[in-house]
Amino acid sequence: MPWRENICTSGWLTMLRANIENYIKMWEQQGYSDGIPDEVPDGIAALNLAPSWRAIAMAILKNDHNLLTLGQVGVVSPWYGVLKRVEFLQSGRRAVQLRLPLRWKKNDAVG
Repeated sequence: MPWRENICTSGWLTMLRANIENYIKMWEQQGYSDGIPDEVPDGIAALNLAPSWRAIAMAILKNDHNLLTLGQVGVVSPWYGVLKRVEFLQSGRRAVQLRLPLRWKKNDAVG
């Protein structure tokens, strides 16, 4: 079926596979050389202290393609800052440095 071929070669699926492989490799380097378990106790899983296939499945069900819920770091585009700067300049607003009043009490001084 041609639609299955398109799904399997699409960019997000390739990225998801690569992220899962990186996640598994990271945990294999940290002592899970025999592979990651299917499940771990809920308390350990909630703190991301151990990997599991169940956690990977839950991340997929949440459409978390970057595996952020599993502690992976998201990819930040270098163009985001450039785009925001262009939008800001086109809006015509002036950059204003916010000045917050600092109120020091005599007893709060460290020293």
